[in-house]
Amino acid sequence: MTKLVRILRNDVPLKPPLAPEGQGVREATGSTLSGSVLRHFDVSVNGRLSFYRLEDPLKLDDIALAIVAGSKAIDDVSYIELDEEVLSGLGLQQEATRGATVFEQVNAAHIDLVQLSVDATAALAIACANAATQGFESGKQLGLRLAAAVAKGECQEDRLKDGVRKRLAEIRGSRDYKRMIRQGLVPP
Repeated sequence: MTKLVRILRNDVPLKPPLAPEGQGVREATGSTLSGSVLRHFDVSVNGRLSFYRLEDPLKLDDIALAIVAGSKAIDDVSYIELDEEVLSGLGLQQEATRGATVFEQVNAAHIDLVQLSVDATAALAIACANAATQGFESGKQLGLRLAAAVAKGECQEDRLKDGVRKRLAEIRGSRDYKRMIRQGLVPP
């Protein structure tokens, strides 16, 4: 069973249940779905929404790290993970598209949900809140992992944005990073 992952930035976690039992999407989209939840499903620009296929050897941690590496700052992230069958059950169309991260393996796993209407987006938000596994990774841990990836040559630092490079310089001076060096987790 294939899992799909969506990374949520500046997290406002989804809290199930969004739709009371037996209530339709249109009825649930009133006050039940708040704007803070729906902002994770903003398709107003082009009717598309990014997800990543979670298939071996790609791990959820790889996707979260790739998203942070391509951002302007190293922040906390939340994620949702759900079975692909949930999307099929909603009749949502998928299109394989190349991602735009600094990790090629993650880019290859990128898909877009396409032609999303307001009702389809609301149904997706409800399905994610009710059927998805949700999780969180701190910016501190992501920053340490990104610094390690750069040190090991898994990520090119010159492809990172200025804010991320500046934060990596700070991380390299931290006790946590120095501990990683002592433990042999990253090269000195």
